[in-house]
Amino acid sequence: MRRSLLLLLIFCIVYGVGIYQLKYRVAHLESKLGDVQRDLIAEKESIHILDAEMSYISRPEHIAKLSEKYLPLSPVKVNQIYQLADIMPGVAYSNWAKAGGNSRQAQMANNDVPVNNDVLQKDDIAQQPVSYEVQ
Repeated sequence: MRRSLLLLLIFCIVYGVGIYQLKYRVAHLESKLGDVQRDLIAEKESIHILDAEMSYISRPEHIAKLSEKYLPLSPVKVNQIYQLADIMPGVAYSNWAKAGGNSRQAQMANNDVPVNNDVLQKDDIAQQPVSYEVQ
């Protein structure tokens, strides 16, 4: 009987120490969880602020103002417009395209391949003005 009481007492002491350590371990993990939750809330708030800043910065009128300030663009002049064959010698519109076709599927169905037999020289490109008929 004494032996069983002694074993029961040792078991209760070991069990009590285990519960004591478990209690403080849980308290420590709960404090870490609270820290992580506070960090998560702070990150969500900063993401919300960044979203607001991004929507403010990406407004069309703001972008237009910045483009006027940093991108000195001017309207296209007539002498800057060239035909495709002038820019890329060897490439021209096929007879199908010259006839007014504008569908890529129709061109592929007719097996039309862009071909240009009269290749321009490099100096010819700069010397040939582009003319347009106004109706």
